[in-house]
Amino acid sequence: MSAPSDQPKPYHHGDLRLVLLRVIKELIAERGIEGLTLRECARRAGVSWSAPHHHFRDKTGMLTAFAVQGFFGLREYMERKLASESDPGLRAAAVGQAYLEFALGNPEHFRVMFRTELLNASDPALEAANHGPFAILVQALRDCDASVGVNDEGGLPHRCLLAWSAVHGYATLCLEGAIQQGYGVSKDAALVVGRDLVLRLVPSLLPGRALTSGKEAPLNTGFQPNE
Repeated sequence: MSAPSDQPKPYHHGDLRLVLLRVIKELIAERGIEGLTLRECARRAGVSWSAPHHHFRDKTGMLTAFAVQGFFGLREYMERKLASESDPGLRAAAVGQAYLEFALGNPEHFRVMFRTELLNASDPALEAANHGPFAILVQALRDCDASVGVNDEGGLPHRCLLAWSAVHGYATLCLEGAIQQGYGVSKDAALVVGRDLVLRLVPSLLPGRALTSGKEAPLNTGFQPNE
């Protein structure tokens, strides 16, 4: 007798939209973005095929709603991380560390959030949600500037873009397995080193500022490129 684990479970109660978003995450994890369909989402949730259509209209709508959820989750990660630091420099680093931790802990969301060709860019919810994390980064670097008497509003957008690009790039390399394979380390080790790299990045965004959390991972031991 075959196991019924792959059969749809009838939906009885709760927030159907949240249930569908959880199913979207499951499907992306199992099949990738290309394998996501409204019909399979409905089957997994145990509802009629029209239910996802009612909430999202089409696959673009599904992915857009999923990206919105991701951006709100990223913002929550950042806010929690910021709450644990008082030093402006460490707070700036905390924003990048939270970004990295979110990416590695939520790869399904992270892989969708920046795929602009798959999303409805004019969706008001998406416009509002994706602004939040970047606004936190801007304010963190602005506060860091103020703490050392720097006034560089003109250069601030460029420094924010540099910070975002560096951390996003590292997170992407980790998710693709390039860091783990190229340096012969585990995902956990890559995350530890990534947190340290963010600490090292902040001074380059604000010359003269040195940071230390006391928890740095030495880059000359255990994290060398494979021959």
